[in-house]
Amino acid sequence: MLDALEADRFHNGDMLSCQALVRAYDEDVRTLMLASVDTAELIVSKHLLSDARRIYLPGSLTSADCRALLDTYVGDENANPNYLQLIATSRVDSALGIDAKLKLKARRAYDKFTTNFFATNQGMKTGVEISISDTQVEDVVCSIEGMVAKLSYSRAWLADNLDYPTILNNSSTCSSGPRGACFFRCRRTRANWA
Repeated sequence: MLDALEADRFHNGDMLSCQALVRAYDEDVRTLMLASVDTAELIVSKHLLSDARRIYLPGSLTSADCRALLDTYVGDENANPNYLQLIATSRVDSALGIDAKLKLKARRAYDKFTTNFFATNQGMKTGVEISISDTQVEDVVCSIEGMVAKLSYSRAWLADNLDYPTILNNSSTCSSGPRGACFFRCRRTRANWA
């Protein structure tokens, strides 16, 4: 039965969500779990996530098995940093195989991932800059640099137009353009309130 599921590339998470299957093939499911490092994520999900889906672990899976899986997972370069952080911040749990050494190893792996990620990833700068200029001739100047919208208002124009509708009508409005780009349009109109 398990050979057929494995041949169809049935995910371990799907297998462990079926209690009857886990009970009927306890030892075989344990063997499959120990063969895959990613199964550690399912163990962490079951024990450390409060909103995890139902996962049934085989009764033959010991705390030493869990410890070995988690230790291998923490040492894996493809480990998910969210799970590493869960392990690092969890309580010591001998039944789950989490001890102080594993927590420290998970913390170091998480810190290493975070350091490498931010060393090579510049991120994305977004925002809005609004300024008031004493020397600006135009009423409102709108520009965009990357994903930062820049608005500059003339102090003289603002002094003449202190009502909120006029100020808001002359602010930039963002509309979606091709490829998700933002285009800004500035309206230089006084609000008509009759």
